[in-house]
Amino acid sequence: MSANPLDTALHSLREAAELAGLDPKVIELLSVPKRTMEFTFPMRMDSGEVRIFKAYRVHWCDALGNFKDGTRFTGNLTLDELKALALWMTIKHGVGGIPAGGGKGGVEVDPGELSTWELERLSRSFMRHLPMKGAWVDVPGADIGTSEQTQAWMLDEYEQIIGYHSPAAVNDKPAAVSGTVGSAEATGQGVYYIFEQAVKDFGFAEDCSVAVQGFGKVGAVLAGLLHEGGYKVVAVSDIYGGIHSSEGIDIPKLQEHVQKTGKVVDFPGTSPVSNEELLELDADIPGSCCRAERDW
Repeated sequence: MSANPLDTALHSLREAAELAGLDPKVIELLSVPKRTMEFTFPMRMDSGEVRIFKAYRVHWCDALGNFKDGTRFTGNLTLDELKALALWMTIKHGVGGIPAGGGKGGVEVDPGELSTWELERLSRSFMRHLPMKGAWVDVPGADIGTSEQTQAWMLDEYEQIIGYHSPAAVNDKPAAVSGTVGSAEATGQGVYYIFEQAVKDFGFAEDCSVAVQGFGKVGAVLAGLLHEGGYKVVAVSDIYGGIHSSEGIDIPKLQEHVQKTGKVVDFPGTSPVSNEELLELDADIPGSCCRAERDW
C-alpha cells in the first residue's frame, strides 16, 4: 500500500466500488475533486515581521449537499493529504445519510509556534482569503490544530464580511455562538462507545491497559473517558511525541499539563516514547487500535 494518503483513499474506493457493483461512471466521478484551491496570504507577526502562509481547500463532491468540514493548521500539510480527507468526508457523509458534500482545507503552519493573537489573525486571514465560503457553499469545520476558538474567530470574520449573523457558515464553533452542545466531545465519545463494545466482544478485562495515539480534540476526550471508566491508559502521544507509564497516566492532570504547555511531552512521572514506539508498546489494546487523530 502506498504511503501517499490519496493513493490509499482511491484504492479503498475502487475496492469498495467493486464489492458494491457500482456504476463505473459513478466511480469516475468520485475519483477526482470537483475543485482544488491553493492560495497564499500575508500576515504580520507579533514581532512586526510579515510572513506569507500557504493555504488550501479541496471540494470533492457536492452531489448530496454543500461542502463541509475540517480545517487543519499543521506544519507538514500536503495537498494530497487534504484530497484524501475530502474524499473520505464525502463517503462518510454519504454512508451516514448526511446531506452534505466532502471538503477539507487548512494552512501550512505549526500552531504551537504562534501566540494567541497570531493564531487569531491566522484564523481570520484564512477565512477572509478563502475563495468560496458560506452556509450554502462551503462550511469549514475544526480539525488538527484548530478548535472551537479558531472556528469562533472564523465565524466572526465571515459575519463581518457579509454584515449579518450566519452561524451555519462555520462548523464546530462554541455553543455560546450557536454551536451544537456536545459537538466538541462527540467524536471522542463515539470512539469510547465502540471501544467499550469491543472490550465486551473480545473478552478484555474491565481494567485493561490502553495506549492512545493522538491527544487533540478526539484523543484527549477518549483518554479522559477511558480513565473515568477504570481503564489504565499507559501511553498517549501527540504530534510532538509521546509519553509512557506502566503504572498508568493520570489523564486529568495530563490535560492540565497540556493546557499549560501545549504538549504531552515532559509530563512528570512518565518516560518519553516516539509515535512509532507507542504503536508497539506492551499494552492490552495498543495505540494502533486507539488511533484518535480526527478523520485520519
